[in-house]
Amino acid sequence: MNFSILDNIDIAAFVIDIDTYDLIYVNKFGMDIAQEEKFNNSQYPRCYEYIYGKTAPCEFCNNKQLLEKASSTIREHYNEKKDAYCYVLDKLVMHEGRPVKLSLFIDFKDVDSSFQNILSSLQAEQNLIKCVKVLTSAEDINASINSVLSDILEYYLADRVYICEIDWETGIVSNTFEACGDGIPPRISQNGEIPIGLMDFWLAKFKQDKYIFIGSKEDIQDNHTAYFLREHNLDSLLAIPFYYNDTLFGFIAVENARKHNAGIKYLRNLAYFISNEMLKHRINQKNEYLSYHDTLTGLYNRNYYNVFRSDFKKRKPKNTGVIFVDVNELKYINDTYGHECGDKELIHVANVIKKNFPNDNIFRISGDEFIVICEDTTQENFLKRIESMMADFLTDEQETVTCGSFWTESYIDLDMAINKADELLYVNKQEYRKARSGGKERHPHMLQQLIQDIKDGKYMVYLQPISHSTDESVYYAEALIRYQDGNNVISPSHFIPILEKGYIISNIDYFVLEEVCKKLKDWSDNGKKDMRIAINFSKITLMEEGFFEKAVSICRKYDVDVRKLVFEMPETTDTLDRPQMNALVQKLCAAGFGVALDDFGKKYSSIDMLMSIDMDTLKLDRNIISQITTSEKNRIIVQHIIDIAHNIGMKCIAEGVETKEQQRLLKEMRCDYIQGYVLGKPIAISEFEKTYLK
Repeated sequence: MNFSILDNIDIAAFVIDIDTYDLIYVNKFGMDIAQEEKFNNSQYPRCYEYIYGKTAPCEFCNNKQLLEKASSTIREHYNEKKDAYCYVLDKLVMHEGRPVKLSLFIDFKDVDSSFQNILSSLQAEQNLIKCVKVLTSAEDINASINSVLSDILEYYLADRVYICEIDWETGIVSNTFEACGDGIPPRISQNGEIPIGLMDFWLAKFKQDKYIFIGSKEDIQDNHTAYFLREHNLDSLLAIPFYYNDTLFGFIAVENARKHNAGIKYLRNLAYFISNEMLKHRINQKNEYLSYHDTLTGLYNRNYYNVFRSDFKKRKPKNTGVIFVDVNELKYINDTYGHECGDKELIHVANVIKKNFPNDNIFRISGDEFIVICEDTTQENFLKRIESMMADFLTDEQETVTCGSFWTESYIDLDMAINKADELLYVNKQEYRKARSGGKERHPHMLQQLIQDIKDGKYMVYLQPISHSTDESVYYAEALIRYQDGNNVISPSHFIPILEKGYIISNIDYFVLEEVCKKLKDWSDNGKKDMRIAINFSKITLMEEGFFEKAVSICRKYDVDVRKLVFEMPETTDTLDRPQMNALVQKLCAAGFGVALDDFGKKYSSIDMLMSIDMDTLKLDRNIISQITTSEKNRIIVQHIIDIAHNIGMKCIAEGVETKEQQRLLKEMRCDYIQGYVLGKPIAISEFEKTYLK
């Protein structure tokens, strides 16, 4: 219990360890009546020394009585320091899991007859100490306030006790809590929201008197007040306002009290604790809302997305659709028209998404990106709502957003589902860029720099050997791109994502293809060993219009036998247009190119893609190869993948093979080819020629 709240009541209060007599807390009024002059709440003198000036426990000490009966006691006490009598109310309260004694000293001269009734009855104990305890210790603020209102209703024997809260921004007064006597109909539903303009009587009274106390309508001389009582069928009214930083934010009112009608001081004391707990609850609610919501759009933010993701994993829902939405041209809008205009665009996007997905989870996860997660929805309904949303976004034949989506009937890891939607977003964004710029590149400065870097020889093609698993002979290699920055060679993970996001990655892909064709032509002309070379292509390049024709044109330019080329497609291409991808693979295979599914096992391991698209090679990602020497389960899975590939007519290449033991196991599993550091790292073409083309 936080005893500092006792400093806010105008009576002396002491908190005492019932076993040791140590003082745990003394409020400021308690220090005024104590026999000792000084007290530090970090030091603990005995209660009988500090309060009564004694050297041993008092003869009237009631600690044992309180423990045995678990009740409160009231007694009179003469205070020598003040030369006055007072009431002493002792009550057991819980502190840090154990009972302690709360002693309240009330001076006779400060207590009117009604308050004496409070102190001299069980009702007083229940409606003061109990209410404070309920308010300050309960976890559910709504339940605790309702409980306290019921106690107040019983204490006053009133018709109605209620709390209203004021929102000055909206100009609305809301009746948020209410307790009614027997036979009194609740009014909270009809008084739910009241325009503040109808509260003139209340506001004027609070401003003038700081409270409302109308003991009986017969005593009223003021016509306005008398009219107010008649209008609302009231005989009496007590009301205490709630203030925070001199701003009125609510009030508590008691209507038609038939008992303790003059007890305004009691209600004021309780009002302090009620308003304090309501304020804390408001602040906690606001902090919780801000921690989980985007302040601009009101949608869930990334913090809540992380919470939702964990819950999603536990629930494992099915029939789930995911949409990844990206706002088009937001940076251009901000730079050209200002951030206020950009904010309006984001709010518009959020509202359109909410209109079409009102009961689904929507997140703003970054400046211009939104995610929608729809659970328990059919694919037909999901796609229909996406179509409706995109129609709403179409303005002057320009789409406000680009989106990618994914739906699955069975449970899938949420990150995986979002990645699939994101993959399709990239492709759709590329199409948008092309349409927007009339086929011109959207990032001319980035493209110019890329072309210049290629001309300057900063981009270089490396080759990594691939050997037969049986005899370790090298007749195969993979072409990999590197960037030379001074003396440093930069790996593609540092620049490929940037080029993909700028939609200029195809320039690198075609550069690698051309360099490989040049080298194959050179080797053929000079009688070097035949070598098959695999080339990686971005999913963005693969989906470009005219990709097949351009690839064939480059090969013809250098008179290269296309059977020496293998086009590697990342496993993530399974999120793209399946019929279009299948048609491309068929054209490549018919022309004589080799086609490999790269990085199998890295993310999605799409068996469906193996069944629906005919490729001749399957590349097992290093992630599943790395564990074959340590995990029996992993070895079984890899063996089955190899067997499946062979049964459907595919060759297998194991990537990332780093140890002789891995190489031995893969040979036993009949994996066709080995690639990795155990054989050789990626090296410059000139070094590769010296090592493998002698």
